[in-house]
Amino acid sequence: MGCIMHVYLVDSDVIEEAIYSEDTELFEAIIADWSDDDGDDESSGNESDGDDEDWDDEGEDLDPEIALRALIDGGPFEEEYGRSYLEAYESICDHFGEYFCDITFHLGWQPKVNEAFAELGMELSMNHLLFGGACTCVFPAPDWGGDGCWTKEECAKALEQWEASDPAVRAALDPAVLKDVECHVGWLRESKRTGKDIYVVWG
Repeated sequence: MGCIMHVYLVDSDVIEEAIYSEDTELFEAIIADWSDDDGDDESSGNESDGDDEDWDDEGEDLDPEIALRALIDGGPFEEEYGRSYLEAYESICDHFGEYFCDITFHLGWQPKVNEAFAELGMELSMNHLLFGGACTCVFPAPDWGGDGCWTKEECAKALEQWEASDPAVRAALDPAVLKDVECHVGWLRESKRTGKDIYVVWG
């Protein structure tokens, strides 16, 4: 099944501090972000930014404000609303970070990219990027979707490893896999340029 990954450049320490912070000002600021986004959609004639389409196969949602409040206050959580908490978590990433890009991918493809990373001597894991985030420890995981992070330190190290890799090894990779690797190398360069971590939310 095809998936969409939303990619952000953000300071992971800030995100971690926001979760369970009980910060009412932060809660109100993110609600204000949503109001601004709604106004932008109306002025442009767009009814939706398209994100809702990522989740059409899921069931009912929790009210977004209740989901966000739970993340900031540290609960209470309800197991059936994992998707709503994930969307609220993305709102926190969007508030503090910089939206970078969207990409489409298929689950089951990441092992090929992981193998390419290993052949190139790059210490990166697509599994950690897709499944190593807040869904595993902060709030109930959704039936479909997830999140993860590559830290700026991981990105800087992997970029050095890519630049030191053998061009012959790169050339021997499947062209489609190499294209994906080069896409991720672009992310690594952007992380180095901004000094930010790479966060993704997908569904």
